[in-house]
Amino acid sequence: MKKKGAVSEFGSKRDAELWQAFRRAIAASGVVSTDILYEMAAHSPTSRFWVSERRASEVMGMIIRGISISYMSRLRQEMFREIFNRFIDYRSHHPESTIYEATFHAVNTPAPKFYLTPKTVKVILCRFRRNKSGK
Repeated sequence: MKKKGAVSEFGSKRDAELWQAFRRAIAASGVVSTDILYEMAAHSPTSRFWVSERRASEVMGMIIRGISISYMSRLRQEMFREIFNRFIDYRSHHPESTIYEATFHAVNTPAPKFYLTPKTVKVILCRFRRNKSGK
């Protein structure tokens, strides 16, 4: 499990994509509350699943072995179930692939949303804007 405060190797790319999704939400909706904009950004499609291939392959292995992921938040479970569906699809077409290879492929395909809460989006974007302005 990810430790609080851990920084992923792709965090800056995720943050930049989230910022662009937020900007698109502003442009598409006109004047609405920022809470709605954060929610719209969270539900925007993105270029990949924002979890490391290593962590996702560990979870795929757990699911295959029948280990429950019910201890995870609803959004994390939803994300890993979607990754698992793509993982299974990939392995059906590439039966010789390893768990890691199939997971790598699944994680690096476009995701339907960021799988973040609006509150988390707000925190990420506030930090992103602060760092962007050089403070």
